[in-house]
Amino acid sequence: TTGSMPDTTDNSETFKKASNQKELNGFPLMRIMTVMILKTRMILDVAFAPYKGKKTGESSLMIEILDRMKFDDIPYLFHFDALFYSVYLVHWLQNNGQFFLMKIRKSIKLKPIRYLKDGSYLAYVIKKVVDPSRSSKGYKRYNKEKIIVRVIEFKIVGFLPVRLITNILDESISARELVIQYHQRWEIEIGYFEIKTVQC
Repeated sequence: TTGSMPDTTDNSETFKKASNQKELNGFPLMRIMTVMILKTRMILDVAFAPYKGKKTGESSLMIEILDRMKFDDIPYLFHFDALFYSVYLVHWLQNNGQFFLMKIRKSIKLKPIRYLKDGSYLAYVIKKVVDPSRSSKGYKRYNKEKIIVRVIEFKIVGFLPVRLITNILDESISARELVIQYHQRWEIEIGYFEIKTVQC
């Protein structure tokens, strides 16, 4: 989410304004990223950044939070909107033993490798990693690290089609159950409303 800041010179230089705002109009904007427990709408951690610039996007700020979270071998189930998708984030969650349900944009191509009985399918998310043993000065060679995700496509009448990916591969948990679970993500919007509009 984003929040308006007092319109001071320091805030404008540090946090920037939206690109559609003229220099003397509007307010500096701070990007705010949180991890929120959906059932209670309690915020576990938060990261702040300028509204625009390198390493200020949703995925980068989420990695910042995840890197300092202590999981104590307890897997969480993270819900992410489409803007969060990155190969790095998907691999981070998988490699750290965390589960995720993540909406992805139509432009992201995932080739089916096997269809499941409920209509979802398995696909690879591939991350390129520099191989120092095969690289030389000025020329990098890469290895491919693959993880399998489950892709769920669905459409609700009156809305655009949606694609989710998850590392929950257990077929006893149906695609329908995962779609219903993902709908809980809207609790975060209610949580932000309570903080930004009601409390503030």
